[in-house]
Amino acid sequence: GKFPRYLRFLKTVVAGEGEPIKDNQVRVQKVLMEKATTILHLFKDEGGFHPNEIKALVTQLDHVKEKEGILNYHLQLVDVLALCADGENEHGRAQLQTLLTHKDIFGILNDPEMAHIVKIPYLRFLLNVFLKKRTGYRKQPFLPFPVPDTLEDFKVLLDSFLHDILEVAESQSKILAEDTTGESVKLTR
Repeated sequence: GKFPRYLRFLKTVVAGEGEPIKDNQVRVQKVLMEKATTILHLFKDEGGFHPNEIKALVTQLDHVKEKEGILNYHLQLVDVLALCADGENEHGRAQLQTLLTHKDIFGILNDPEMAHIVKIPYLRFLLNVFLKKRTGYRKQPFLPFPVPDTLEDFKVLLDSFLHDILEVAESQSKILAEDTTGESVKLTR
């Protein structure tokens, strides 16, 4: 079945103690890609990418009501795929660029109505799959896609990211709240 808990386990296999483990990255990505039609739920089909389906699930609070639901599965899947591309996994990066395009990712990240919980795994995917430097290209950055229409559009997009990141950071800094008894409790997501 499509259970987010399995994907959370794979994240620990792919990046033990925060460091990518290349052999595990390759194995996990290979299995996911071989079973793509039954395992990968990316809200994408022959007709293209469907971010409005993701937005509808967020609006319905699927990620809160259904901890083992399809939205949490999708977000964990995007995160596992991003972790598979971390480090020196060039072949993995190239393969993953075929699953979600930079336009798909920019669409999610630049949508002001999209929830931050959705943007975080997509941002990791963008960084690990598209923006990491290739081995041997130390003198110049590697961008495997054209900058959005103009450099100015790219700056606007980055400003939007920074605003979103600051907003998330501010909300995370407020982790203590008073419950009805007046005791401090730690809030969880």
